[in-house]
Amino acid sequence: MTKIPHRAVVFVGDGRKALFLRNEGGEKFPNLQMEAVFEDQNPAAHDQGSDRPGRVSIASQSGHRSAVEMTD
Repeated sequence: MTKIPHRAVVFVGDGRKALFLRNEGGEKFPNLQMEAVFEDQNPAAHDQGSDRPGRVSIASQSGHRSAVEMTD
């Protein structure tokens, strides 16, 4: 079993959210209190972009165009 020292900071995170917790209890009986929370503010792609998807012209084949998808 992992022991967390008194006043140690614990980081818990994934791709969208990060939590910083501080142990206000002892090593045997931790009491994790929230220190800070950071959350990624990433709106949907259609909310971020104002242009319609682009087009690519192939120089070797005049008149042929291909659509380009929006990025994630």
